[in-house]
Amino acid sequence: SIDTSGAAPDGSAILDIRSTDKGILIPRMTTAQRNAITGTEGLLVYDTTTDNFWFHDGSSWNVIGSGDNQNASLDSLVLKEGVKLKLDDESDAGFLLLSDSSGTPGLKLYGEFDPNDAGYIEFFNDNGEQTAIINGDDNHNGARMVLRDSTGGAKIQLNTNYLGSEDSRVITDEIEIRGGSDLAELFDINQESVEVQSGMIVSLDPSTPGKLKLSDEAYDRKLVGVVSGAKGIKPGILMGQDATIATGDDLVTLSGRTYIKANLNGGPIKIGDFITSSDIPGEAMKAKNRKKARGAIIGKAMTGLADQSGYVLVLVTLQ
Repeated sequence: SIDTSGAAPDGSAILDIRSTDKGILIPRMTTAQRNAITGTEGLLVYDTTTDNFWFHDGSSWNVIGSGDNQNASLDSLVLKEGVKLKLDDESDAGFLLLSDSSGTPGLKLYGEFDPNDAGYIEFFNDNGEQTAIINGDDNHNGARMVLRDSTGGAKIQLNTNYLGSEDSRVITDEIEIRGGSDLAELFDINQESVEVQSGMIVSLDPSTPGKLKLSDEAYDRKLVGVVSGAKGIKPGILMGQDATIATGDDLVTLSGRTYIKANLNGGPIKIGDFITSSDIPGEAMKAKNRKKARGAIIGKAMTGLADQSGYVLVLVTLQ
């Protein structure tokens, strides 16, 4: 024990140095001098180039803590087994590696990654095979995500600037949609006298090209679709193009299953009946007159309506 009080050393220490006004001065040297040492596991020095303590693990030097010299080039920092941080990788940017207990990489995160010096993340499976990437800037100045299968094949791709086209694109084999059941587009509906409600049928507005109105004539051959959302049935696919005529404020179902507001003007509605427009604005009815119904069918009833007006589930297929 080295101690001014003469106290016995701690039982767990081979050397016990005690002081309240002085410290231990670890050997100080430059990075070049440190790297010239053939280190032994546990060797400790202070690097005056990087302003950090460094220890040797028997095979390489590892930094401890951080100093004020932000321009220094540091090697990897091992925070814990499986966690490796490099403050300056080959691309002069930060790098983080997370591995499992056997050293197999699970995630790599780059502050910059060639060729566009953008953020980049790689994910790996338990065999060390890359399964996904997220690239902050691909070769076409857009973000890109790729999800791979076990063989490395790209199965899902998301691109914000596909091949430099300035259009975003999703590429995959199948799309399963569980949040909606029909295909809808955005339109503007011109209507002042009657409130537009979900489930009402709409037709082309002859007075305004590209816009719609509530259908208000029986067997209307200008039928387009149904205002989406009645009784909680929402669109599964929504289409439109901003800043063009192909957009609007109202969702209109063009195909698929949706509820339609209907009345009994054409008689009771049974499952399988063709549905057309009635003379009540926005309401449908059974297409009783087959000759008049040609070109005016909005779809086929999937539920019935017997004694009062209400909603009918219809498979929308314009005919």
